[in-house]
Amino acid sequence: MKLIGQAALYRLLLSTVLLGTSLIAQENSGRILGQVLDVSGAAVPEAKVVATSPRVPRGIESTTDALGNYVLSNLPIDIYTVTVSREGFATVKRAGIDVQRCRAKAVDCKFACTQFSNRDRGRLKV
Repeated sequence: MKLIGQAALYRLLLSTVLLGTSLIAQENSGRILGQVLDVSGAAVPEAKVVATSPRVPRGIESTTDALGNYVLSNLPIDIYTVTVSREGFATVKRAGIDVQRCRAKAVDCKFACTQFSNRDRGRLKV
């Protein structure tokens, strides 16, 4: 009986430590999410989205999905610049994005098309 009690106590202690560590990690980060659209309101898939800050100078990168949505998670708390780019579109930058603890900051972008490729002709509207 004593051995079973010790094992249960050990599992409880281990769970508490792991949960506490997870909560601390989440507490010191936030996220940026949004949607990238062209000027007509159509989603822009496969756009590169990069968030940079003084603490993360190389940036954290994501790519938009088929609906133009993206999420940049586990960002250290800081002030970010988000850069969105895709071939055939003008690059968009948004500065001064304040990422706070345990919060999601929405940053939506509209792209202006700079050129059409044969692949995009008829699909992208300007």
